[in-house]
Amino acid sequence: MVTKFKSILKRTPWSLVAKAAATGVAWLLFPFWVSAVLVLWWYFVPPFRVVVFGGHCLALLSLMWILGSLGQTPLEAVVIGAAFFLLVGVKDLIFISREALHTLLTFSLLFFVYAGFSSMADVLGAWSGGAIAFFLALLLAFLMCMGFFRYRFPELPMSHVVTLSGLIVLIVAELGTALLFSPIEAWARTALLFAATFVCLEWGREYLHGHVTSARVVRYSLSFLALLVLLFGITEWVP
Repeated sequence: MVTKFKSILKRTPWSLVAKAAATGVAWLLFPFWVSAVLVLWWYFVPPFRVVVFGGHCLALLSLMWILGSLGQTPLEAVVIGAAFFLLVGVKDLIFISREALHTLLTFSLLFFVYAGFSSMADVLGAWSGGAIAFFLALLLAFLMCMGFFRYRFPELPMSHVVTLSGLIVLIVAELGTALLFSPIEAWARTALLFAATFVCLEWGREYLHGHVTSARVVRYSLSFLALLVLLFGITEWVP
C-alpha cells in the first residue's frame, strides 16, 4: 500500500497543481486581471495546441469574470482551479487518460458557463442584458463544441466541424430562447440547456463514429423529455 501511494505521488504533476492553486487563490483574493494574466501566461507557455483549446480557455476566462461579478466564494475558486488544472493538463499532454478528461473539462465548463450566464440573465432581465448574456453563452458553447470535435476528430475537415457545431448550437439556441423568457428558475434553465447540449454532442460524436442507431436516438430523446417534464414539474414559477 505504501509503495502504491508513493507511485501515485510520483505521477502527480505537482507543478500543475501549484499553478492551479495559484490561479484559484489569485482569483479569490486579487482583481480579475491578475488571475487572467496567470491563466493566459501558463496557457500560452508553451505555445502548444493553443488554437484547439482556445474556446475552452476563453470559456474559463469568461467563467472567472462572471463568477467574480456575482460574488466570489472559496468553492468557486476551487472550481476555477480545477478547470484550469484539467485544461492545461490535457492541452500539454500531462495526463495519460486525456480523452476522458477532455470530455469532463468540456461538459464541466459548459455547465458552469450556462449556470453563470443564467444567473446573470435573471439579474439583468431577459429583455435587456439577459439576452446579450445568453448570446455570449451560445458563442462560448459554439467555440467549445468546435474544440471538442476538433480534438476528438483531428482528420475531420474544418467545414464539417463548423457545420456540426453550428447545428448543435442552433438547436440549443431555440430551446434557450424559449427558456430565457419562461418564468422558471435559473437552475432549471441551466439543467435543460446543459442536457440539450450533452445530448447533441453525444449524437454528434456517435454520428462521426458511425454508431448512431434509431434505438439510441429514441433513448436520448425520451430521457431529455422526461427531464424536461420533471424540471417543469418541480421548479417554482417566478414572475
